[in-house]
Amino acid sequence: GILMGNTHTSPEAAGLYRTARRDDDLESIIDRLSRNDPGLVHLNLWDYTRRGFLQNCTIEDAIAIANTLPHNTNLKKLTLTVQCFGYDGLVKVLEALEKNAHLEILDLSRMHLIGNEDTMAMLQRFLSRNRFIQTLVLSFFCMQSSAAQKLAELVRDSSLHTLRCTEFGDLEAKAFGKILLNQNHNKSLKELHLHDTGISDKGAMHIFRGLANNESLQTLVMHHTDISDKIADTICNFLQRNKSLLVLDIRDSLMSESSKRRIVQEGLENNYALERLYIDMESTDMKYLKDEALWKVRKLLKNKQAVCPEVWARVLGRKKIDPTITKYILQENPDLFQYVMTT
Repeated sequence: GILMGNTHTSPEAAGLYRTARRDDDLESIIDRLSRNDPGLVHLNLWDYTRRGFLQNCTIEDAIAIANTLPHNTNLKKLTLTVQCFGYDGLVKVLEALEKNAHLEILDLSRMHLIGNEDTMAMLQRFLSRNRFIQTLVLSFFCMQSSAAQKLAELVRDSSLHTLRCTEFGDLEAKAFGKILLNQNHNKSLKELHLHDTGISDKGAMHIFRGLANNESLQTLVMHHTDISDKIADTICNFLQRNKSLLVLDIRDSLMSESSKRRIVQEGLENNYALERLYIDMESTDMKYLKDEALWKVRKLLKNKQAVCPEVWARVLGRKKIDPTITKYILQENPDLFQYVMTT
């Protein structure tokens, strides 16, 4: 889910985002936005165009919607689409949102933005003036080298909590790696989602090296990428050095079973911060091998604190735990090992 803060569950994760009604047309949408209708919390214009509505919006329609946004306090998520708004329409909407202090999630992934400096200048202006947007969803094509650097810089200078990108390649990964390595990066950025992208080992190496000493990012999602066995050493080194990441998702990659097991065994050997490692392995039914309760017990053992054997036995019985991890932890505490083997 999307985290809106360190301790609070987002409205989206709680299932509170209500979208526009199926019988709404453009006129009724504009009316509801103008009236600040509390029932309109998520406006998904891509869904409307997908169902055959709003196919012939004009720049005047974009301006009419934009005019309702500065003073709307109930809209929390806005999804735009190129079929509804072109570039000029998007400019009008972003200018209006500069004055909106309540929108939390802006999804531009359906805008199919061209990765050039004009696009980055537009986004930079918006993010510099609106410090309330917490989640930005983007998708680019034809990314230029200079634009990739501008994208990394505008994220660095923003107050974003979560960035989600598709169509994100090695060019962008290199630029982001440099920004993440810089200690003056955006400290508010907690989640970076780069799933379903064209990132290869070369790009992933920049990301993991940039995050090695990063102390603010808590979630990194690189699900369904082209990373392979060549990056296993880099991931192991990253996990051994980084002490702040809580969630790492590297499912559906090109890595072999042996490399995945190395990451689990070597990378996590001295990492007590990570709470979730999502990694698909044929040898287990679990999608992740790091059970939160299991690793809390391991932290206690490492700190030489007392652990109730009955609690540990329940942890072992509750889920299928990777036997290598179980053996390692039990070996840290022979008394506990003896208890588990005899109960």
